[in-house]
Amino acid sequence: MSPSDLVPDFVTKTADSIYGVLRFGVDPDEITSMATCWRTQGSAVADIELGALSAATGSESSVVAALHSAHSAASPTLASVATRLRTLGNHLQTFNDSTTAGDASAAASLRSLVER
Repeated sequence: MSPSDLVPDFVTKTADSIYGVLRFGVDPDEITSMATCWRTQGSAVADIELGALSAATGSESSVVAALHSAHSAASPTLASVATRLRTLGNHLQTFNDSTTAGDASAAASLRSLVER
């Protein structure tokens, strides 16, 4: 019996409509794509330039003051978000690599069993 034999019919039908076939598990390439996306988005967030906010000039208005304070408040937040996205991407890739290696090792062990 295959694990896919235990899947309820509605799940199989939904999977068929989305993928054309029932998929059991997660594709390592999908995880790699997600990890790459998170790291890329982290870099994009890190590249957001807020210098224009602190360089805003004008009469001593509350708008100019708000722009100046927005720069100093947002910069550490952007840096934190960028670091978090990159770190999540790195950890996800590490997870993917170790899981793929573990799956391959487990599969090799199972294949080495003598048939009965």
